[in-house]
Amino acid sequence: MGMETGRGYDPASAVAAETQAHGGVKRFDQSASGQFDRKVRELEKLMLFDELPGRQAAPRGQERTALEDRLLADLRSARVEVGKPAEGGEPDFFEALRHHEALNQYYGAFESSLGAVKDSDGSRKPSLELTPADVAAAYAKFNNRADLEKEEETVIRHYQASLREGWKLDKTDSTDGKVLLNDLLYRQAVRMADPAKRQAAIAELDRDMRGVIDWLKYAASTPEEQRKNVGRRAEYQTMLLMRHWAAQNKLEHLVRLEHTLPRDDQKFGIDFVLWVGDQQYRLDQKVLSPDEYQREFQEAKLSGARDKAALTRGSVIVIDSDRLRQAYQDDLEGKKGRGLRHVLERICATLKPEHSAIFGQAKEAPKEKDKAKPATPRELGEIFNVARLVEFGALAAADRNDPKKILEAKAAAIEAAKKAKVSPADLDSPEGRDKIKRAVSGS
Repeated sequence: MGMETGRGYDPASAVAAETQAHGGVKRFDQSASGQFDRKVRELEKLMLFDELPGRQAAPRGQERTALEDRLLADLRSARVEVGKPAEGGEPDFFEALRHHEALNQYYGAFESSLGAVKDSDGSRKPSLELTPADVAAAYAKFNNRADLEKEEETVIRHYQASLREGWKLDKTDSTDGKVLLNDLLYRQAVRMADPAKRQAAIAELDRDMRGVIDWLKYAASTPEEQRKNVGRRAEYQTMLLMRHWAAQNKLEHLVRLEHTLPRDDQKFGIDFVLWVGDQQYRLDQKVLSPDEYQREFQEAKLSGARDKAALTRGSVIVIDSDRLRQAYQDDLEGKKGRGLRHVLERICATLKPEHSAIFGQAKEAPKEKDKAKPATPRELGEIFNVARLVEFGALAAADRNDPKKILEAKAAAIEAAKKAKVSPADLDSPEGRDKIKRAVSGS
């Protein structure tokens, strides 16, 4: 039986379809609280995964909007039935999300328009050379500025309403609302013309974000929540580090790292949108433990994350957990250190060269005498990730998710590469890669 299109969707047919999908044995709580929980799950599935109960595909266009309107109205009514006010909580969060998606279209149009800003002689001015005054002038002239600001205020109002109470769903909770709201208020703060007001607003938003990061450290009630919160804290730490780096380098008007909406996060695994001038990058952050066995186990899962991110032209950035922790601690203490450089390097590895340069990450060409220098043990460890072990024939593709075989293959590859005096520069040429392959595969 093929998927239905979602036309004529109603809760009763959804219950029947979902019951059939579970072998006709699923029972539903018909109490007010049970119906409320079911309506929340229906909207969460629709807004985050574009799905309806019973494996129905969600409709599109005006039909989708009408369906969302109806489900939101039903959810507000269900809130009243369980003794909650119609306004606030989950319905306003979902309302904020759909307006936020429209707002992101306006943001994208404006950021992209920075590539068309003209210099005083009428020639196009590269977006990375734009001053804060250039960006402010472009924003003042932006054709859809009024629509952008109206949508922006609508989104902010709904997020603020949703946070009148704490709430938790299967895949998202009120903490996500706090962070998404913080991102929007940060955008508004950066646009402020008065430096004193701008800095005061940004400082308050920083305090709010640090509060979220600190709260997540102790908020988990189950091991699964604890694992999830470790990843969320790491994401928010990276966001703050990038904000502060941009402020210290007077690049707040050109460099912005924002969290994605829950659909991008849940459906495609994309955590961040990074704007550098008029260019957008979509990034999925993976933070790996320095423990060797755990690192290999995590790296074995990275190939799936890369495939998922690639569906929406995203990239995976891999950050060492100890270095991120140190970078964040240094930031708290007002210090600069190697941890921040590590985070910047990992982000810049996914960027175009001209965009990496703005972060001070442009790398000099290796000197001739260093090109053939044998790799250190640490460099060899970095060379032989799971993808390269498979590429060079040291690991069977079928074993790329087996931590034990990965560790064995990596150890053997490192020893073989040492004997062959493999250097990092060998990765940069077909001949060098052939040399590595011959060394580790024994061919």
